[in-house]
Amino acid sequence: MTYTRIINDIKYLQLYNDNNFKSLSLEDNVYFTLRDIFLNISGCDYVMEANGFNSSITGDICYEDRKSDFQYTNVLDDKLFIDKLNNWLNYISKSDFDFEELDDKLSSDEEKEWYYDMKRLIKFDDWWDQLEDLKILIKTRLEEIKSNK
Repeated sequence: MTYTRIINDIKYLQLYNDNNFKSLSLEDNVYFTLRDIFLNISGCDYVMEANGFNSSITGDICYEDRKSDFQYTNVLDDKLFIDKLNNWLNYISKSDFDFEELDDKLSSDEEKEWYYDMKRLIKFDDWWDQLEDLKILIKTRLEEIKSNK
């Protein structure tokens, strides 16, 4: 079943985790945005790349396995990593996400409840605006790193 959907002519993306987690730090913003991309983007290469970036950021520790002393790695201080992440994020376009209406394909009440669970969804345009803001933060971070060397 698809995680992106159209409901009442509005495109939605399913959040992997609570969207508020992204506001905790730059690392959290990157990590949880990449999880959203992983869950919703159409291309397998994007999925693998998002997972690879997150693996580097967390030292291969997913959110669900974190302990109280968890810390992100320092790869967001690495020029090559940030440059690669910056280029990759800027390569992603809205057309890389496929949306479909599934009303006629939902058979059970459970499927319908899951499909229309608005607590798990965000309007795609709102999410895209957040992604654009993150791109600016990553570009700024890259410029900071370049000017410090």
